[in-house]
Amino acid sequence: MGNFTDQLASAQDGDRQSLEAIIADFGWVVDAECYKFVSNFRSDVSVSDLKQEVWMKIWGHIEQFQYSDPQYAKGQFVAWLRTVAKRVVLSLDRKARNQTRLPRHGLASLDGASHDMPTRDYTASPSSVVAGIEEANRLRMAVQSLSSEEMKSVIRYCFFDGLSLKQVADRLDLTYDQVRYRFHTALQELERFLNQQSD
Repeated sequence: MGNFTDQLASAQDGDRQSLEAIIADFGWVVDAECYKFVSNFRSDVSVSDLKQEVWMKIWGHIEQFQYSDPQYAKGQFVAWLRTVAKRVVLSLDRKARNQTRLPRHGLASLDGASHDMPTRDYTASPSSVVAGIEEANRLRMAVQSLSSEEMKSVIRYCFFDGLSLKQVADRLDLTYDQVRYRFHTALQELERFLNQQSD
């Protein structure tokens, strides 16, 4: 017991070796939380990157941890690690969900309706506005050229609605791997179409 509390006190004072020993002893706690999050919610997230984020947060805040009784220090530390890991994971998930991927020249309608104008830029010249409209039309034609409706849906959900591949999989009732395959195949088809148009 004293060994852990001494090690913890040294880590809280900034001793790197003590922190590394704590990581070695308690890494399983952070690993479990990160694997649980990735396997249940965000299969597009790297577990190693997530673990690194969590340990950076722990390193930055380890001095805030306090135990009530040395006898229960390890158990309370495990609970604190889980809490920090969950907060980091939820914060990263919230940030990822709030990010929206938008095309450079605004949104283009895939149904050909008249609301396919690029977002208004009051500093843009008339020729750059026309170029933006032409590019939006080219992209709409490229998406329409895709060989399957599912690929069109995947591209629309990813780039026009800003959904992750996992969210698209849920919406289309497909597995993540199926959506990822369709996404990459669609990108290859779009690239071929756009290259042929520019020749």
